[in-house]
Amino acid sequence: MLLFILALVTSLAILVSFKIFERFNVSTPHAIVINYIVAFALGYLYQPYNFQNILSADWIYLSTISGIILSVLFFIYALSIKYFGISITALSGKMSILIPIIVGFVLLGDKILAHRIIGIIMIFPALYLLLYENDKHAKSNKTKYLIFPILLFLFAGSNDSIFKIADTYYLLGDISNVYMYLTNAFAISFVIAIIVILIQKPSINKNQYLKTGIAGIELGILNWYSTFFFLRAIRLLPISIFIPLYNICLVLMSVLLGRILFKEKFDKNKIVGTIIAILSIVLLSI
Repeated sequence: MLLFILALVTSLAILVSFKIFERFNVSTPHAIVINYIVAFALGYLYQPYNFQNILSADWIYLSTISGIILSVLFFIYALSIKYFGISITALSGKMSILIPIIVGFVLLGDKILAHRIIGIIMIFPALYLLLYENDKHAKSNKTKYLIFPILLFLFAGSNDSIFKIADTYYLLGDISNVYMYLTNAFAISFVIAIIVILIQKPSINKNQYLKTGIAGIELGILNWYSTFFFLRAIRLLPISIFIPLYNICLVLMSVLLGRILFKEKFDKNKIVGTIIAILSIVLLSI
């Protein structure tokens, strides 16, 4: 139970961190770069490996693709939280479970279950209600940013799908292989994040150096340990119990934290959308 709670708390802390970075004038793009080198270093400490072995591993290409997606994903998380808040970002991320389920149906021979079909159908009205704005002013301001929660949905689902394929065919549940896979992915993420920074050239001043460095280290620690605790906790409960329980707890806590800490507003559409989204996640997870 402790590992489950730690997995939940560290994942929530990542979402909250992105929101807090705005208030403390942290340069989020630079913090994301630092985050990945810290996550890589922690991964290497837990599972040192020979670079030659990594290059010859069957899963190296999938891990590299995961690293590229993970890097882009954190930038999208930051932007989605900035414009839509913690609650909607968490819901968009967790509803992406739809994508690996479809991949399971099509590529991995998973059984097509009636309740999952219902869950898939429910995702679309849930997304519409969550992203729809009644207020005309808010609608005009947010319409151009709708791409971020939608991209989050697609990228998070794609990354989970790639990991599902890698685990099914190559990692085979071996925790040491999983650690090496993730550590390599974090190394690739660091390289991609550096490239993004060099292209975008986001501004940072001397007053931001220290706080951004601390923020990046904190984010990297949370990033690694949220994955570490998740992978450890998932072995203690049947996956059919763990995944829905974890997803629902994360979504509900995100909604509560968004409301309590950051005064995120929920109109009737968003309340109904949240309820439908939670039911959809439950149906897709079991």
